[in-house]
Parts: sequence; C-alpha cells; structure tokens
Amino acid sequence: MNKKDFEKVLKLRYKIMSWDVKTGIPSSEKLIELGLDWLVEEIRGISG
Repeated sequence: MNKKDFEKVLKLRYKIMSWDVKTGIPSSEKLIELGLDWLVEEIRGISG
C-alpha cells in the first residue's frame, strides 16, 4: 500500500469512528456517546 492509499484509508476510518480526520481526536459527540463527557473540555484545549 502506498502512502496516498494509506492516508485515504486512514481518513475513512477516522470518519467511520467519528474522529477528526486532521487530528485523529474523537469528536465531542463521540466522547459523549461513550460516556466520556468530562474529556470534551480537555480535548478542546488540545485541538484548539
């Protein structure tokens, strides 16, 4: 698998998992769904 194909697959995986495709950080919605509400503010501090 070349780099371009790998990046394409990685972006697709992130979208399926409800993660930000640029940072790889789970979305706020996903964290809340998983019962990790307390992480939302901390993640915002990391991702800006």
